[in-house]
Amino acid sequence: MPPASSASAFLVPSSASLLMPPADSPEAAREQAEAAFAAGDLDGALKSFRAVLFQFERRLSPGEKADLYVRMGRIKAAQRDPRLARNLYEKALGLDTEHRGALEGLVELHAAACDHVALVEAHRRLAGVLAGPERIRHLLAAGDTVLGALHDIPQACLLYQEALAIDPDDRTAHLKLLQACREAQLWPEAIAACEGLLVHETDREKRATWRFFLATTYRDQVQDEEKAAEEFERVLDDDPDDAESLAALERIHSEAKDWAALERTWLRQVERLAGAPGTEARRELLLAKLGDLAHGMLDDLPRAAEYHARALELMPENLARRDHLARLYAAIPDRWVDAVHQHQRLLRTDPRRIDSYHAMRAVLRDAGRADEVWCVCAALVQLDRADPTERQFYEQYRPKGSLAAVGSVDVDAWLDDLYHPEEDRDLSQLLAATASAAVRAYARSPKAVGLRKKDQQDVPNSPLALAKALRAAGAALEVPVPELYVVPRQAGGLIVAGTEPAASVAGQDFLAGRTPVELRFVAARHLAAYRREHAAAYLLAAAAASERRAFGPLLTAWVDAALLVGDPGADVRRTPDVLQLVKRIQAALQPLELELLREAARRLAGRDSRNLAVWLRAVDLTGDRAGLLLCGDLPTAARMLDRTPAFAPDLSEARRADELLLFGVCDSLFRLRRRLGLGLPEE
Repeated sequence: MPPASSASAFLVPSSASLLMPPADSPEAAREQAEAAFAAGDLDGALKSFRAVLFQFERRLSPGEKADLYVRMGRIKAAQRDPRLARNLYEKALGLDTEHRGALEGLVELHAAACDHVALVEAHRRLAGVLAGPERIRHLLAAGDTVLGALHDIPQACLLYQEALAIDPDDRTAHLKLLQACREAQLWPEAIAACEGLLVHETDREKRATWRFFLATTYRDQVQDEEKAAEEFERVLDDDPDDAESLAALERIHSEAKDWAALERTWLRQVERLAGAPGTEARRELLLAKLGDLAHGMLDDLPRAAEYHARALELMPENLARRDHLARLYAAIPDRWVDAVHQHQRLLRTDPRRIDSYHAMRAVLRDAGRADEVWCVCAALVQLDRADPTERQFYEQYRPKGSLAAVGSVDVDAWLDDLYHPEEDRDLSQLLAATASAAVRAYARSPKAVGLRKKDQQDVPNSPLALAKALRAAGAALEVPVPELYVVPRQAGGLIVAGTEPAASVAGQDFLAGRTPVELRFVAARHLAAYRREHAAAYLLAAAAASERRAFGPLLTAWVDAALLVGDPGADVRRTPDVLQLVKRIQAALQPLELELLREAARRLAGRDSRNLAVWLRAVDLTGDRAGLLLCGDLPTAARMLDRTPAFAPDLSEARRADELLLFGVCDSLFRLRRRLGLGLPEE
């Protein structure tokens, strides 16, 4: 059937049809009528269609007659005669009850007349003769009319459901049904419609929106909090940032006192946020809440500690939480070591944190660690905050006589425990590999630096207290004892002479009036300077002083030259001084030294920076640690700091004192004391 022309076209008169001769067949007559219709001659077309109908009535099938009635109905509709148009459509339907054109015409007439009841019926009748998407479209249109114009929500829901019965995946039908059911408060049907929408929804944000509707409907309308909780969890699966859903879950589980479910909710949320940038603070808070939940409601201290430990990994600077974790560990059998470690971490931020010392002492006492307890008591005495019991215990075992070490500090123990943490091991290896070259380049003879043979001590046999301390320290630290020149008339303590063979000069400070414990600190700190890596730096410092040049630039040039020897492609400045030092180092290196140098240079080449100032300060602090280890008494070591000046010019005595406090209660010192046989026996 050709499409109807617009009404305006029908109003244009035409005389062409009036001049046409009568047709001798229904087909020819129909063509004439269609031609008039197409030309806009509505009256002529109407007469022609009537003529076809009456002239050839017996030769037309019921379907052909129905088509003619529909064409005439459309003409009357275009001529704004809806009553007659409707009659014609009905005549067509009398001949063919499923005539699509007639039903479509009725839909248009009822829509134009705003006859909503009739329109709904027309849509339903038309839908009955269609299939697939077209049928769904008319059922939805009927539902929209029922909902919007007739306000019959249940009937609209039935029509939308009828559409969904044809295609359960039709998104538009689901949306319309959901809206209608919400307005009608038909919650089971609304839930079903929403679930239908979710079946094929791939957009995470939209899925989260629909899931949130389901969750709130289950909670507020159906009063099924179990189902609501499931849906809130699914909302968070799609949108972990939905704080409202998380709060709803927390409220549901808390009101039900279902603490295990609350724990699972928080754990799942931590997992959802894991790896997402900028979520560290939120994960840390959730883990802390998990810790508090395990501590309180679940009464599970090990689990509480685990959660708080994970929170601290995300926010290590949270000192209050670290203190809380330490207390948790202290309350858990067999976790005293972890409690101590947390207090040690706290002390790194504040070496004078008295509460941590007292807490450590209590934990170590309960664990039967007498030597560690004594070390902590020594720190409290040094800080003048020991209680009478702590002071008494310290005084009872305070060292007073000669060193009674039965072991020694080997290379690994130096690296693992005695070196200060900030002493760059790669830089130290680089300098150790060039120590022989530094001796060859810069060491002078004892005579050249003004040392006299008559001032030299026979260290292995000397009765001098300082010599005895040096002998004991050398054996304990596995460092060769240098030659010793005693110059009583010279002010000062003990200095590195910068000679070959290696020699030290003792001034008046340490020749009399010092206890064996004090001298052990002096001797151990001094011998730390004779480790190969440290000796190279001291030699360079002596050379800079003798040549009246700055030490820092000389040390930097030496390190740059060593890097070039170990790695010719190293990214360093190739100044004339550096290139000259390259030749000196190359001329002195032995094969093993060259291999160690290359290894260190290779590791340093892959790093962002080399901070020689930090390394120099760490060399000093390593010496202080060696002194404390062998003197065995923190208050004595702290007192001797002002008698043993720092090698690094920018290292303050306050920093050195704080570092001694930290070393005095750290695991490294505890291990070294046991290694040397200096510790108290365990209870």
